[in-house]
Amino acid sequence: MNEQPLPASVAAPAGQRVVSSALNFWFRRPPRLHGENNPDRTVSFLELLYDLVFVVLIGQAAYPLAHEPSWRHLADFAVVFFADLVGVAKRVALSRGPRT
Repeated sequence: MNEQPLPASVAAPAGQRVVSSALNFWFRRPPRLHGENNPDRTVSFLELLYDLVFVVLIGQAAYPLAHEPSWRHLADFAVVFFADLVGVAKRVALSRGPRT
């Protein structure tokens, strides 16, 4: 499969290409086997903090939806959730760097 690059006038912006290539890499690679892990991988304090902020933000957005279900609260939750999802996808793409 020999893909020709798009001309500059048609090509997507650089940031979008990075996110798109990272998502393609993530979703098209074969899954890891159960129990397979990388013993050299470490988790940084910043990554743990980011995960905690993500969980708290989703929890705060879900609280009104859980206690008083309405279309308004569902819309608020959807906006926050998808904004966070885009942020996570962008963070993953930027952490991997450009693919060559």
